[in-house]
Amino acid sequence: MHEDDQYIKEFNQESYLKQRITKSIEKLTKSNRDIREKEVGQTMFQCLAGRTMSDMSFFDLNDIAWTIEKKMKDLCRLIGSNDGDQVQAAMNGEAALVVPPYVVPPPVVPVSEEDGMLINGEAGLAE
Repeated sequence: MHEDDQYIKEFNQESYLKQRITKSIEKLTKSNRDIREKEVGQTMFQCLAGRTMSDMSFFDLNDIAWTIEKKMKDLCRLIGSNDGDQVQAAMNGEAALVVPPYVVPPPVVPVSEEDGMLINGEAGLAE
């Protein structure tokens, strides 16, 4: 085998190994992030159930605050507000989030053909 061929083969192997290491590091980072998000979620539910925050570290509290902020932005996006200012104002206690009220549709009242039809809650003539 020529020295050039051997060099190319070694270079390709080195390049391949670097790619594998990079992908493995990215996968590990993603797994660590997912685990941390689950831990923060569990901690938030424990706080809702009565756990005090006095024993938490600064990093835990910071992660919880970041998660709450992210969830609020997601909620605002879902209700149609793409404006993050409303979320930030609510976080600062300046204003409350305005959630559109749920409108309950009027009940449908079954009527017989003898009684006539109801149109928008008003009696109509039966044909």
